[in-house]
Amino acid sequence: MPESEVRGDRVAADLSTVCVTAASDQRCEHLWISFFVDSPLRVIKCRWVRIRIDDMEALTVATARHADSGVGVESDGGFPATGFDPVAIAGLLAGFVPSGLDGNSLLTVIGGLERMVAAAHAAQAKAMAEFVQLSPPTPGRPFGEFVADEIAVELCMTRRAAESRVAQAVEMTTRTPAVLHALESGALDLYRAKVITDATYRLDDATAAQVATHVVDRFEGRNASQVRALVRRAVLRVDPDGAERRHEQARTDRSVVLTPLEDGMAELTAFLPADQATAVYRRVDTLARGAR
Repeated sequence: MPESEVRGDRVAADLSTVCVTAASDQRCEHLWISFFVDSPLRVIKCRWVRIRIDDMEALTVATARHADSGVGVESDGGFPATGFDPVAIAGLLAGFVPSGLDGNSLLTVIGGLERMVAAAHAAQAKAMAEFVQLSPPTPGRPFGEFVADEIAVELCMTRRAAESRVAQAVEMTTRTPAVLHALESGALDLYRAKVITDATYRLDDATAAQVATHVVDRFEGRNASQVRALVRRAVLRVDPDGAERRHEQARTDRSVVLTPLEDGMAELTAFLPADQATAVYRRVDTLARGAR
């Protein structure tokens, strides 16, 4: 079935009509429909995938909540807690049945779901950035002392991982909005977005925004490694004289981390200047060869 579009303020009524029509057909056990939000345009784009008729009432309720709250960051700043129920949406996805779809349809669904995941990550990033504003920043940090700890508990992740996610959220919402918008539209996934923001952390505000915009305009169809190369070229293009300054700033983050693993193993990772890392690798390699 062809893709269709409906305005955000009409989506509840339009989809309710579709749901009632499908449910009244006793020969039909599934309805082929899904939707994702194109936030900058406040448009819901409908694509047809298989979902159980039993889930139609929940779909109507969830969609109505979206319509009531306003669709997209350009309308009223996002989905308020009273109008956005991620649990209900997760329940709808759990009812999705892929059996019976051909290869092309499955690829379309896989791609569409990836866009939904990206949009969810963008919404989460905005929520994290807003949460950061509730606590005064700690000297030397872009956010409060216990912000990462609270996020870590909520998401069942390590404090280090939470710090990384929060820092990325702050970077996207404050200095690289082009990256956030690409993530929100589903055009960019969280991992490739991090490739970009990892490179913009040490740039001044104006340069970071320029690099982000340059990369976002050109990243389509590129994997993470290709995006990383694109980012490096963009940084050199926008700030050709800042290489030495960025190197000195990066040196301040050098570290060596030992992480315990299963079966009596451990992982040793190091973030070092290239010459030092090369020297360490050669020394370890020599010791390993001598122990054979």
